[in-house]
Amino acid sequence: MEDIWGAIKYFSYKLLLDVNEARRQAAEFRRQIKNEPTPSRRLIAVLYFSIFKVPRWVLASSVGATIVTLLGVWAGILGSVYSTEIGASWPLGSGTSPNPERVHQFYWFLIVFTILYITRKTLVESSLRRREEKLVTVLQTMPPAGTLFRFEQVFKVTSKAVHAGLEELSRYEGDEKKEYLEQLIRIVLQAILNLAHAFDGQPRCRYAANVMIFRASSDIGASEIDRITSITKFISNETDIYKLKGILELRTPLSTTTDDAESPQMDESLLEMALPVPKELVSQTNGLYNCLPGAPLAFMTLTGQIVEDTLDLWDWVSENCNLPPETADQIQQYFQSDIGQRIRSIFSYAILEAEGKPIGVINIHSDRPRLFNVSVERSEQFQALSVPLLQLLVICLTRLIPGEAQ
Repeated sequence: MEDIWGAIKYFSYKLLLDVNEARRQAAEFRRQIKNEPTPSRRLIAVLYFSIFKVPRWVLASSVGATIVTLLGVWAGILGSVYSTEIGASWPLGSGTSPNPERVHQFYWFLIVFTILYITRKTLVESSLRRREEKLVTVLQTMPPAGTLFRFEQVFKVTSKAVHAGLEELSRYEGDEKKEYLEQLIRIVLQAILNLAHAFDGQPRCRYAANVMIFRASSDIGASEIDRITSITKFISNETDIYKLKGILELRTPLSTTTDDAESPQMDESLLEMALPVPKELVSQTNGLYNCLPGAPLAFMTLTGQIVEDTLDLWDWVSENCNLPPETADQIQQYFQSDIGQRIRSIFSYAILEAEGKPIGVINIHSDRPRLFNVSVERSEQFQALSVPLLQLLVICLTRLIPGEAQ
């Protein structure tokens, strides 16, 4: 009965031209049919294709064009043959005609022809518009000329440098080994920044990247809880770190910028900080996010997250997050500060180890808004292109923090 009621709602929305709600209902139907293909749901799918899809496909095809043309020709023939009767009937004449049956046929064919002609024209124009939009999207998401060649060269050089560096790793111990690995990580980050710069194509723009390491709350010892609490941003003073899933810790040695193209130095404008990662992504009461945008959301959803303009984060957090108002105020104050003003747009995505487990997040940020033109397709393409470099990053990270990354 629920399936039938759902179908009635969908067809009602379709007929009432509530397009957005109809699409939502259709998506729900497809999900249900895929997950639980009951006979009633299969029947609904058949009805949907029979009533809406098949007639549209036929009408928009060459067959539909032939049918519409024949109807127009037949209406024209009737109009020519019975022009006297049509002229004498309503609405052209007094309303009386010696052959009303032929007049009715003419008007019926004319009305059907007009409806089908307008409908077909609308369908064809809509199809052309969708193709144009798709073409524009493809062109907009294509990397600038020379980007792939540049990536190939950057990856070869970076891969060679990292593997040569790892072969020398056995010569170092303790803090020297740690600093050496941090330098290798900055080399990889600079390669990713070079790719981002080429991909984004913004002239005279400062790019920076950093790595945030995930640390589960259960792994944070009592000896460092005070330090972690002091550097964790955008939480209330009453928040217990041990009640969170964990934190994403930003370590300044794992950061670099495009300020010095010769040698990847760490980003001196950053301070060590951490961001909270809640246990549940979405609130059960209102359906809003329990986590902050950017790195925490990217970590929990395993999807790339774009912050178009950090100065607009107050509105986004207020509308989409289940967080207290003071948190939104803290975010606004941070990005209006001297440090935050150098970060206007951010792209964050999770760093996954071989088994697919997230071990942290990489943040790429610019001092201008609209990184990657805020295109989801463009950012996804960049993320996919950077996978080989991320694999090098994971190799270095698992040696730097084996206890946390494994």
